[in-house]
Amino acid sequence: MKELSLRIGNYNKEERYDEKVAIALHIMNILISERGKGHPNFPDVGVGIENYEFTRSSPSKLLELEDRIKFEISRILPHIGIHEAKCVLSEGKVNYPFLKIDIIIDNPMVAPDTEKTILLRYEFQKIKNKTIPKIYI
Repeated sequence: MKELSLRIGNYNKEERYDEKVAIALHIMNILISERGKGHPNFPDVGVGIENYEFTRSSPSKLLELEDRIKFEISRILPHIGIHEAKCVLSEGKVNYPFLKIDIIIDNPMVAPDTEKTILLRYEFQKIKNKTIPKIYI
């Protein structure tokens, strides 16, 4: 199964994603969206990752963020089993703080030769009050 995006890719054809990439992009949208300010059809969706202070977050704030991420993903994508969401704060190469979020989900591809889980890694770096996201799958 592939998801069709709204963008046009190379050779003037629709851009398509496999299921793993589509899920990673859905979760990225959940992490970035802020409740009440996101998609007009779904105003109550989102974690609002830009609102978190990466430099001042305590371990308890990170645990709250992990719980919020798990809750939002299971609420918005109930067919995706989420095993873990782990948040870690680090310093970037140029001393800008960044937040690394590792999310382990059930693999939606049911085949005997596939892994049972997928690790999705998201990194958010704040530079001059702007949050820059990256996805690793």
